[in-house]
Amino acid sequence: MRMPLTSRRSMEGGLYFGQAPWNPDRLTAGAMARAQPSGAAVPGMLSLNNLLNQMSAGGLTATSLWTPPLDRQLSRCAGRVMRAIVLNCIPETPESNLPLALATLDMPNLLAGLALLKHAVPHRTTIIVSDRGDRQLYRQLKAVRRKQNVRLTPLVNRYPLTQPTVLLHSLFGCRLPVDALPTEVGVLLADPVACWALGRFVRFGLPVTHRPVQVFRLHALPALGLAEIGVPLAAFLSECNAPCEGQQCIVNGMLTGRKVDPKVAGVTLDTQSIALRPAPVEEISYPCIRCGWCVDHCPTGLNPAWLFAQAPRNTAESRAQASHCVSCGLCSYVCPSRLPLTAAIVRLRASGHEV
Repeated sequence: MRMPLTSRRSMEGGLYFGQAPWNPDRLTAGAMARAQPSGAAVPGMLSLNNLLNQMSAGGLTATSLWTPPLDRQLSRCAGRVMRAIVLNCIPETPESNLPLALATLDMPNLLAGLALLKHAVPHRTTIIVSDRGDRQLYRQLKAVRRKQNVRLTPLVNRYPLTQPTVLLHSLFGCRLPVDALPTEVGVLLADPVACWALGRFVRFGLPVTHRPVQVFRLHALPALGLAEIGVPLAAFLSECNAPCEGQQCIVNGMLTGRKVDPKVAGVTLDTQSIALRPAPVEEISYPCIRCGWCVDHCPTGLNPAWLFAQAPRNTAESRAQASHCVSCGLCSYVCPSRLPLTAAIVRLRASGHEV
């Protein structure tokens, strides 16, 4: 069965998992907010160049699984009026509740970072996007809406809505190439951790040496801690009372993450979550039954089954179509034949970059 890309490009896929069933109301390790260090001056609003210099000095680069680094986006804003500044408070993975955690535990620094971006970048409107099902976060954001002069836009969080290509299509109806910066369509897209770290550094002079990390394990409540950048995952998990001996360790989500050795791998600036589980039984793949579930759920309108079949041939057409993959992992998740669809398409896409 050959079903080319043009059969459906309406970007109507995705999967609604519901709101994450936990409330991140405290830290298991670390301290989210600190008092201003003695002798440190709190600078006022900064120009774009000064803000970029501050971000470089603070070590603020990529803090998100999908959102492009804020400094890269800001460097493209000079001399332009942005269509919008968007603070994306939609969780990046179904189990995540990081936006709610930052709003609950350290809203002042989160809003300070957003205010700095609004001052430095000329723009027409400011939008905060949240999960429509997260009433607690919406109430907190609603309380500061008038003070910050922002527009709140709650959306149904059909994973992977937070991916920039999918999110900007939902907000503005525009198509952003998968590897392109949101600034190419006039949008500055910020994730909550970047805004929080920016506000914390500019207000208190604290460089980005730590970041909030979620910890998930079976038969235990999720935990949230402030992890030091570079520390081994095993050491941070120990602080969170989450022993990792004999457990498989997945970083940044069960759908999009990667398996690592917690004794070797360290916390990086974009480490959002750590999941621990017993090593699963290896799945057996069966031939495709042509159910079409992967096509129905693909957020960018691809036919993953066809791309999987075409992957060994590695044709120009298949590489071109694979370039629209956002690596969300949904096709493999819903496939009843347990085919490694995502892995094959990601390899096909990578081969297109090498040509």
